[in-house]
Amino acid sequence: MQSVLRYALGVGALFVLSGAALAQYELETSLVLESDSGTEFVDLARSSDRLAIAIEGALHQGLALVRSNDGSWAPDEPASELFVNLALTGGITFEVEDFESFAIAAQRTEILIGSPSSRVAGQSSAGSVARFARQPDGAWTNIEFLTTPTPDSVDAFGASVAYSGPWIAVGSPNQDSASGSATGAVHVFRTAPGQPSTLWQILAPPAPAGQSDFGTQVAISGGTLVVTAPKSVVVPGSSAQGKVFVYELAPDDAWALVAELQSTDPDTYRRFASSADIDGDLIAVGEHAIGLGGPGRAETFRRSTVGVWEPAHPIAPEYVYEPFEFGRSIAVEDSTVAIGARMPGPNATGVVSVHTMRSDGTWKLERLLTGSKSAPEDLSDNEYSVGTNVQLENGEVLTGDSYVLAFEPAYLARGSLGVSAANGGSQALVLHGGPERAFHAFVLLGSMSGLGPPTPIPGTPFVTDLVLDAYTDALVGGLGAGVIDPFFGVLDETGRASSLFALPAGTDPAFIGSTLHHAYVTFQLVPFVEPALVSNSVSVEIVQ
Repeated sequence: MQSVLRYALGVGALFVLSGAALAQYELETSLVLESDSGTEFVDLARSSDRLAIAIEGALHQGLALVRSNDGSWAPDEPASELFVNLALTGGITFEVEDFESFAIAAQRTEILIGSPSSRVAGQSSAGSVARFARQPDGAWTNIEFLTTPTPDSVDAFGASVAYSGPWIAVGSPNQDSASGSATGAVHVFRTAPGQPSTLWQILAPPAPAGQSDFGTQVAISGGTLVVTAPKSVVVPGSSAQGKVFVYELAPDDAWALVAELQSTDPDTYRRFASSADIDGDLIAVGEHAIGLGGPGRAETFRRSTVGVWEPAHPIAPEYVYEPFEFGRSIAVEDSTVAIGARMPGPNATGVVSVHTMRSDGTWKLERLLTGSKSAPEDLSDNEYSVGTNVQLENGEVLTGDSYVLAFEPAYLARGSLGVSAANGGSQALVLHGGPERAFHAFVLLGSMSGLGPPTPIPGTPFVTDLVLDAYTDALVGGLGAGVIDPFFGVLDETGRASSLFALPAGTDPAFIGSTLHHAYVTFQLVPFVEPALVSNSVSVEIVQ
């Protein structure tokens, strides 16, 4: 081992190739569900092992799916269809044809479906939200409706919904507020599982607001609420638009405005706040192009240690072809952002790009999801828009409208984060290539020079963020050189394999503080040998 490390450190990088700028990672893709003729899936919401889908053009407003033991999604029987209960309206007139579901939110045993076009108290498009709860027998029941206290025509209450803990947030982007006419508003309700909800607070944009579409999207993470206003004027007299308003829960349980976020590079032809999501201390905001504004981009913001929201690094598309409406949908999980875009041209299905944050805060394109493997043969233009809606949970991406697709990443997982030079030790490496790569051959790669721009892997069509160096050469030339065991092999029938990085006791202290990175490549063997996958990279640090 020490000779391998000395060789790598002493000689330096043998070769660093440049060229392809696209980090193309293969993923498992499965078709979740196809909508019936005359209906359309318009929004998705996932909570743990349950998935809710809002439907437009049907007597039922939504579907509930459950994750099976084999990983597939199936209807949550005995009653997976979510039907509105008109007897719950308390004398308010709802017309079935007005129930066009545009937004959805979910907790594991409850689902909210917003219908901004529904008629309330004779007011067209005043809007409502139907709340469903899963009963002990497994059936989903409509337990209440939420509306504004004073419904008015075209309020569009229910255009967006979010549900986290006891808090429900509902956007009403055309509603009059204390800040002006048609400024928009967000209604915050408090509730408990299965219990009636109480209107807690009505939020409005700071005056003067104008027609800002405040409440177009809402998202909640813990005690933080994010509200988009894509038509909010950034600078008086400027045509650049879009703001995101951030509220935090105060000790008295009131939601207080703490930040107004806007583009760090405002542009007349981009619409900031076209989408937004939050997870913990990270907010991601879509800024898709309008007119001739180019491909669009996304902005990210982080909450500092003193609680201040500050601009982080933006994310620009890195495709070899130009996307349309990059940022039209967005989802955040930990330090990963998934961004949806439409694509121009006939039979364009759209794309979701998945980005992860580097240690310096910049963003790395991990993979592009197009759904081409699962697309029906009779696919026609605009029928299968990957990127229209995006959900991200446990690394899995759900997206689509007429067809909902699930993308589960193939990955490399690691055990311990560090290995002792003095005492020796090991790091377990678990290869998960997915069922599609069952019985594929695999080869592990390594680098002591860290991570860098996408670099082509010789002999494959793939790129990696590993900086290919003398350690890479030593591993390949020495078939693992006693450091990685096994260095190569065959994935099992589930597409998995295990390996081990081992460091002997008494390793030279000069290597303390060094960080090694590993990744793997797979090759299909039948009917001919062909590269099939390159994984993410994982690190291990040599500690004292």
